[in-house]
Amino acid sequence: MASEEPRLEEWAGVARLAQLEGIFGKGMDRPTMLDNRTRILEVAEKLFAQKGVQKTSLSDIAGEAGISKGTLYYYYRSKDGLIYDLVDSTFDKITGRLLQQMESLGPRPQPRVLLEMTLAAIIREEELNRNTFYLMQEAFLGNEEVRRRFRQKYQEWRNLIGELLVKLVGFDPDDTSRLTLATIILAVIDGLSWQWLLEPGSVMPGPIAELAEKLLTTAARPIDNGL
Repeated sequence: MASEEPRLEEWAGVARLAQLEGIFGKGMDRPTMLDNRTRILEVAEKLFAQKGVQKTSLSDIAGEAGISKGTLYYYYRSKDGLIYDLVDSTFDKITGRLLQQMESLGPRPQPRVLLEMTLAAIIREEELNRNTFYLMQEAFLGNEEVRRRFRQKYQEWRNLIGELLVKLVGFDPDDTSRLTLATIILAVIDGLSWQWLLEPGSVMPGPIAELAEKLLTTAARPIDNGL
């Protein structure tokens, strides 16, 4: 993917910020730096979801964030760097919301209730899901670093779902098929999220969770071989 390279005057802004860091010892206050970076990521997430990654420029992000391009280039020298951080941020948000749902239900929630709340929480995050879709496009179009980060995050999710299958459904921890089932569950969640984006209101978390609980409970039972 082609990167937007800063012009000479924009590099001057970057250099000036770096110079100010030297003047003030440790640099600008860490809360200010974190606030700026967070603001840039929030604006990038919003614009990527509205326009797509390819059609959003660093100039667009700087303008919407209310900062100079020199300030933006201080944090992100190219759009690629911003995309990498946004992939991590997007997955962290989704994972955080999933864990929040689990904690709100107590130590041993019913699988159906957990599934319903999780599906409802994830598929209705339209901006977040639309942004994930655009970021996936970057991976499909050859951005190997984005692809690597997606693979890493999906592996973390499969492991998390596999642990839930042990705790909530009764799968044997040594049963490797639970990770296969975790892959299927993750694919279903992805598919339902895309379906919701195309046709909001078409996905009904309650009936889906009820059926999924029956299927998971059946899958967790030991197979009777007649021995």
